[in-house]
Amino acid sequence: MKLKILPVLIVLSICLFPVISFGECVEGNCSNGQGTFLASDGSVYIGEFMGGSFNGQGTLNFSSGSIYVGEFEDNQFNGQGTYTTSDGLKYVGEFVDGEPHGYGVESMLGNVKNVGYWLHGEYVGKEKPEELE
Repeated sequence: MKLKILPVLIVLSICLFPVISFGECVEGNCSNGQGTFLASDGSVYIGEFMGGSFNGQGTLNFSSGSIYVGEFEDNQFNGQGTYTTSDGLKYVGEFVDGEPHGYGVESMLGNVKNVGYWLHGEYVGKEKPEELE
């Protein structure tokens, strides 16, 4: 069973490059520190930067209304995070290179749909796969 949020995350990972490539630092230190970055499409990132990239804890409010709160590495969702779409689909868990990977919970408007493990964006069930050992 494919994670329903996966197509959204794939599109976001493709679209995230333009978001961070065009815009401006509107507050703080967006090179190495804490800052607020306003993208040309209206998306806003508030959080930690290193080397001019989103690195560390942050919040990315997409102009579409979707929100990601959690850990970033090199402009991608990496580590623990929560991604919520504008229509209420939510994934809370582990991310690697912008995809759900590890333990997580998927829900829609508070109703839990999947609890368990994801590999490269695909829900694989409640048993921890060997690849994650």
